[in-house]
Amino acid sequence: MKYLVILEPASTTGQIYSESNDGVSTSGGIKCPVLACTEIDFGNPHYIFVKRGGSQSKRNQSLYLPYHSVAHIFQYAPEESHPIGFVPAPLSPPGGKE
Repeated sequence: MKYLVILEPASTTGQIYSESNDGVSTSGGIKCPVLACTEIDFGNPHYIFVKRGGSQSKRNQSLYLPYHSVAHIFQYAPEESHPIGFVPAPLSPPGGKE
């Protein structure tokens, strides 16, 4: 499975990934950072483990996100494209610099 993890923009985690994300979800003018992930584990009572990566992500990272920093998680099949309404961020910024 593949996952899109939408972060709460007001959380510390959301602020950290406000620039270094795999896309942005907007609702009513609020921009929520989105991370493209290939694995999620809810086994910890305080943190969600996510593995960021794959062809739709800018980075390969393993992260432990506090539950309160996650607004939504969308799950979809590996052979499917992004869910309707989600437009991924370019894999490299304009000019090719990070």
